[in-house]
Amino acid sequence: MENYHWILLSAFIGAASALFAAYWRTRYTIKSQDLSKRIEELCDSITKLEDLSCTYWSDSEERKIPSTHYILGVKTKIGLIISYMDDEYKKFHKDDISILLADFFDACTGGKFEDGNNTNEPERQRKILISGEKLKIELMKFRNKLY
Repeated sequence: MENYHWILLSAFIGAASALFAAYWRTRYTIKSQDLSKRIEELCDSITKLEDLSCTYWSDSEERKIPSTHYILGVKTKIGLIISYMDDEYKKFHKDDISILLADFFDACTGGKFEDGNNTNEPERQRKILISGEKLKIELMKFRNKLY
């Protein structure tokens, strides 16, 4: 009878260990996948803001100028996503990207943006694309650290 108890105890400990490991692994995987998906959404929103801002600052007369309120709304959306990620995910720190984010936001809506004077500024378009890409690269570097 004594061997039977040891076999049952060993089986119980093994099963409990397997369940515990599976639970934590699944929980970690789901959280990492969610963060990865959020980073993808954030990069898509950054690309959208790049496009809107470049259109706003272009000189083409055939373009349809996006609303400043719409551009500011997309900018605010990006800020909200970053704040949410900073609060929700321990591994993500918005301080790590704050300088790049400030440069990107300044490129998109700095200068004479609030005046509604959307004159042709090709250097601003270049700055928008470069600062946006730097921000996305930094986010992708962080994303790659998850795996």
